[in-house]
Amino acid sequence: MLYFKNPETEWSSFFKMEFSKIPQEGNDILPTLKLSYDNLPADLKRCFAFCKLFPKGHQINVNLLINLWMALGFVKTLDSTKSLVEVGHEYFMDLLWRSFFQELKEDDEGSKTCKMHDLMHDLATQVGEAMYAVLETNKKSNFNKVTCHVSFDFHLDSSEKVPTTLLEANKIRTILWLRQSSRKIQGRRGQSVCDVIVSSFKSVRLLDLHSLGIKIVPNCIGKLKHLRYLDLSENEDIKMLPDSITMLYNLQTLKLSYCTKLQELPRDLNKLVNLVSLEIDMCTSLTHMPGGLGQLTNLQTLSRFVLKEGTSHTTIKSKHSCDHEVGELSDLMGLNNIRGKLSIINLGNGDQDSKAANLKDKQHLCSLCLCWHVNYYYAKLCDDLFDGHINLNYDLHLPSYLKDVEYEATLEGLQPHPNLKELCLQYYEGVEFPSWLPSHANLEYLFLKNSLKCQYLPPLNGLVSLKKLKLGNMLGLEYISNGPPEPSRTSVLLPALEMLEFTLLPNLKGWWRTTDINNGKDGVSMNDHFSLSLPRLCHSVIIKCPKLSFLPLSPNIKSLAVQNNTWKPFHLAVLTASTFSNLSLLSLSDIEDLQSLPEWFKCLTCI
Repeated sequence: MLYFKNPETEWSSFFKMEFSKIPQEGNDILPTLKLSYDNLPADLKRCFAFCKLFPKGHQINVNLLINLWMALGFVKTLDSTKSLVEVGHEYFMDLLWRSFFQELKEDDEGSKTCKMHDLMHDLATQVGEAMYAVLETNKKSNFNKVTCHVSFDFHLDSSEKVPTTLLEANKIRTILWLRQSSRKIQGRRGQSVCDVIVSSFKSVRLLDLHSLGIKIVPNCIGKLKHLRYLDLSENEDIKMLPDSITMLYNLQTLKLSYCTKLQELPRDLNKLVNLVSLEIDMCTSLTHMPGGLGQLTNLQTLSRFVLKEGTSHTTIKSKHSCDHEVGELSDLMGLNNIRGKLSIINLGNGDQDSKAANLKDKQHLCSLCLCWHVNYYYAKLCDDLFDGHINLNYDLHLPSYLKDVEYEATLEGLQPHPNLKELCLQYYEGVEFPSWLPSHANLEYLFLKNSLKCQYLPPLNGLVSLKKLKLGNMLGLEYISNGPPEPSRTSVLLPALEMLEFTLLPNLKGWWRTTDINNGKDGVSMNDHFSLSLPRLCHSVIIKCPKLSFLPLSPNIKSLAVQNNTWKPFHLAVLTASTFSNLSLLSLSDIEDLQSLPEWFKCLTCI
């Protein structure tokens, strides 16, 4: 509580003034905890009291919490060099340091969650008083004239409805549905609730309408002039948004993820100049982005950017221009504050000006997915191969390996910032990969899928931070590296690699291109191959790679799954790895040349 203050003077004042107020009898700890709250700055007090709206034990998404604080004006900054998101994160870390939050966790995708101790939740309930109200099933509502913030601690279905007393609370600023799941709502209950809420609360700033089964967003939503946060996610039947939504000039966050039938966004979306977050993950029916998004210079979250098929070829324009109705790569030019993840969908083979996206200056971007137009014939072929409708050894009549300079030029121009940690390429039909890929030393995850013409990958030795490598549906891939290993090199191939996953690589023969690893032709001996190991490899999945003859594995490997392959590469690997004494999970399926388990299986004591 006094950690950041002058120890002697503050402790003396605390002992004389505050400590004497704490009851010396009884077991109630809340008065003591409240002293910690009383010593918070005013902004942090509001941020903490807001957490009364979350149920006890609730896993709180940290980024969501910060966005909610921002929407209500709790986050303030006088430092022009810091964004509200950055200041909000500082607020959170301050409260975490003071133990108002606990159990901070981060998943593989970087999403952070935390919890509140039950006693801290009791404190938030106490200090929140009547301004914050939680509506629970079969309990009397506790709304009154001063109630401003409301959360619903139940799933809305045909048996629940918004109480009439809420409609009488005309100061409502927050409406949250924390228990609402994607479970279908029967009838028009969700739509009617949406209509009532949007038409009733003109001063609302934070409006959560996710998973309510909404089909049509009311046009009157444009009258909510104070709205800063709007969550319409997981309403899969929404096909269009009303143009009036572009009149919400104060809007900071617009969440539309998993609106799977949403076809397009309003044309004048660029009018939302205060927009910080536009979340459109899994909006798979979205045909294109509106033009002019480059004007949204405050934008920090843009999870998906969809180019219109057949019109992705653009010319470089000023970052402030808006003379096009359909989104183009040049719209990304000035959006250098975007962070987290970005997927660019429907890249064509004519994007010679792909440098206009200016990805190399987006230093806060952590994850990038580049997806070209879907080749439906190729996708169907991969499905048939994986499902066994076509034999893996069948002559696939793949196209000739001519250089596709347009695909390659497009990808070359989409060079990301060196800070990038995750890269995914899908339906890339170039033969060669870009010159910038091997130099991305901070890259931790590389996923290549549905690349038809690629025969080998670029040198991977420079990817010293790479932890996960996933290759899938690459029918032309023959080798990971174009050439034999060099005996003079260090013995470590990818020093940080922990997970290796190969799926449907029917022509993959080995890691290195060489004539015969069994007799050492071309001056490359078997020992040279074996010496280049993957020292930190823990998990490996190899599915439908029938021609694979050699694969380096680590003696420290913990899990291995093999399906529709020969046993040869694993037999050779074990010769150098001795026994896999740490192997705790082994899955073998359809291994055509494995008649019996080898002797070294007896040493697998961890299984």
